[in-house]
Amino acid sequence: MDNNTNVDISAINEKIEKESAFIDLLTLEINKVIVGQKHMVERLLIGLLGRGHILLEGVPGLAKTLAINTLSKAVKADSLDSPVSIIMNSSPFYVNKNESKVII
Repeated sequence: MDNNTNVDISAINEKIEKESAFIDLLTLEINKVIVGQKHMVERLLIGLLGRGHILLEGVPGLAKTLAINTLSKAVKADSLDSPVSIIMNSSPFYVNKNESKVII
């Protein structure tokens, strides 16, 4: 190993811990409204932080719209210029003789 590339791992870990503290606060805020959907909340935050797109699908009643609205309020996103926007559409699933098919 080259002596010129000394890396202080503890300093990096400290910086990461300090810079990511808001994630715990954001998660706590969302969990005040959304209960029992830890996996969904984590994936929403990953999509938000990664500045990616999120396709949130599921049967009615799983708090999808509530989760997005709660996340939007938690990050104080009020307009279409915000990092969180919702596109509502009909379900890509349909039922035909007890079959579910994905329409692509």
